[in-house]
Amino acid sequence: MKKIFSYLILLVLSITLVSVSASESRVQIITDNQNVRVVKGVEGDIITYATYNKIANTLEYTEYTKGDKENSVTTLLNLNNVNIPIENDSITTMGTSIEQKTYSNYEYKITFGSPNHWELRRPQPGSWTSLYYFTTYERSDLLTDLNNFRNTVEDIDDLEKEIIFYGGVAIIGTVLLLIFTSGTSAGLQAALASAGIFGVVADLTMDLDRAIDDAYYYYFRVYNAK
Repeated sequence: MKKIFSYLILLVLSITLVSVSASESRVQIITDNQNVRVVKGVEGDIITYATYNKIANTLEYTEYTKGDKENSVTTLLNLNNVNIPIENDSITTMGTSIEQKTYSNYEYKITFGSPNHWELRRPQPGSWTSLYYFTTYERSDLLTDLNNFRNTVEDIDDLEKEIIFYGGVAIIGTVLLLIFTSGTSAGLQAALASAGIFGVVADLTMDLDRAIDDAYYYYFRVYNAK
C-alpha cells in the first residue's frame, strides 16, 4: 500500500512540474491567422513581440522593458529583400596561410611565420554584411583566446552549413537578419516562430546565435589585449 501511495505522490508531483514548466514558457504564439502570426517572447524584464505579416512578408520586431512600454523600440524587417550573403562560406589553405570565411562575417586569416600573424574579422554593427578587422601577432598570452576565436569561427561555419542543408541557401540571410536584430534569446525564438521557422533550422539558429556571441567575446578579448 505504501508503494502505491508513494507512486501516486510522485505521479502528482510529475504532473505539477509539467504544468509549471508549460506555464513558464518564454515564447508564446498570441495570434496565428491567415494574415498575421504574432509571437511573444519574455526574457527577464525584456518583452518582445514579433509580428509576421503573411501577406506583405514583413516582420515587425518590438522590444521593451517590462513597465516601460512607451519607450519600446520597433524594427520593421522586409523579408522580401533579404540580402543573401556572398558565397564566402569557405576555408582556404595555402602554403603560407589559412583563412576561414563565413556568411556571418566572423572570420580569421593566419599567415604562418615567426611569429604567426592573425587577422580577426567581425560584422559591422547595423550592417552585418560588411565587416571590421584588426591584425595582431601571435603571443603566448594571446594564444588561448586566438585559438578559442578560431574554434568558434569553425563552429559558426559548421552551423551555417547545417542550416543551409536543412533549409536551403535562401534561409541563411533570413536567420542572420533575425539574429542580428534580436536583443535576447527569447526575442530570437519569437522572431523565428513568427516567421514560420521551426524545428531543426530553428534549433540550429539558436546554436548559431550562441556561437556568434562567443566569437564576439573572444574577438574583443584579443582586441583589448593586443
